[in-house]
Amino acid sequence: MKRLITRYKKLYLNRILGHAGWRTTALLCFFCSACMVSFPSIARADGEVQVKANAPASVETGRQFRLTFTSNERIDDIQLPNLDAFTLLGGPSTSYQSSTQLINGKMTSTTSYSSSYYLQADKEGDWEIPATTVKVRGKSYKTNPVRIH
Repeated sequence: MKRLITRYKKLYLNRILGHAGWRTTALLCFFCSACMVSFPSIARADGEVQVKANAPASVETGRQFRLTFTSNERIDDIQLPNLDAFTLLGGPSTSYQSSTQLINGKMTSTTSYSSSYYLQADKEGDWEIPATTVKVRGKSYKTNPVRIH
């Protein structure tokens, strides 16, 4: 029975992977994934820089919250606007996320860089954090404004 299962696995893998063999295909997949992680800009065809600001829509007075700036390219610098209604508690805290998918022979890769600031709401009311200037690859980009109630 064990031989039958082993033989079935080999036949199944050969049918899926063709004549290249599973080791060659696994090595090729690993190499492609390593290249996409090492050189994420190669994976993107459009090359368009996108920046976005995000915060909770509602924050109670005295509560802490996170203001996050996200881009598809590494963020070089963030020029925070005047935050009169908030106290800056910490930041920036940076993170990086990369994902590569191979579906039906088509490889897609997404990359995300984030910088988070930790704030505390000092006053009650409706506030807007204006569009913030973010530098990416030496160029300045504006984020969306963020409304907080």
